[in-house]
Amino acid sequence: MRQGAGTVSGASVAGGARRARNATRKAASSSGLELLERAGYVIRGVLYTTMGALALGVALGVGAAVAVAGAVGFVGLVAPHLVRRAVGSDPARVLLPATLAGAALVLGADIAIRLGPSAVEIKLGVVTALIGVPVFLAIIFRERRLLEGAPS
Repeated sequence: MRQGAGTVSGASVAGGARRARNATRKAASSSGLELLERAGYVIRGVLYTTMGALALGVALGVGAAVAVAGAVGFVGLVAPHLVRRAVGSDPARVLLPATLAGAALVLGADIAIRLGPSAVEIKLGVVTALIGVPVFLAIIFRERRLLEGAPS
């Protein structure tokens, strides 16, 4: 294990536990600004400050994760989309299945790399990107069709 990996992994686990605990707030915030304002939350005054802090936090978290894990970037983005159809869009219900799906995705890609005949070493990030790019293109095209009003 590389130096510092335990620190980032511990921070990731602590962050995941906090996200699971705050799942109700996430469900409310994913329902839209108007619903939150009707529920009594003050949104407009703090929205830009919160979004800036959120963007900074996400950038720092992604940077730390990539520094430790390498370029396996699509796993954390693809896994929730893969399980969302099975469990629904509630963030509390997506968290655990997405975590398990991400682990299975990395394990499957690693097994494919080790068992596949190759003269050169294929990186894990390349295989996960080969899985992730088509999934994201399908999601983008499906959402685009929905926004244009065509059935999916």
